[in-house]
Amino acid sequence: MIVGCYSIDLYCDNYDEIHWKGRDDHGHEWREFPHTYTGKTRGECIAQARKQGWLVNDRLEDDGGRQLCPKCSGKRR
Repeated sequence: MIVGCYSIDLYCDNYDEIHWKGRDDHGHEWREFPHTYTGKTRGECIAQARKQGWLVNDRLEDDGGRQLCPKCSGKRR
């Protein structure tokens, strides 16, 4: 039996974890990230994240991909 899984950890590109313990200007909580999604493929993980309101660029992070959480993408539920 062959078993496989893919997971992604998403951090909002607007999140700035400097030296504060509360909320930043975008409404991010202290240590709110990463948000983790798992599935059989990368596309399945990204589909789950987008369903929850994430704005995810399809390019890999090495190619300059960007991620915005639901608070910053305007798709907050």
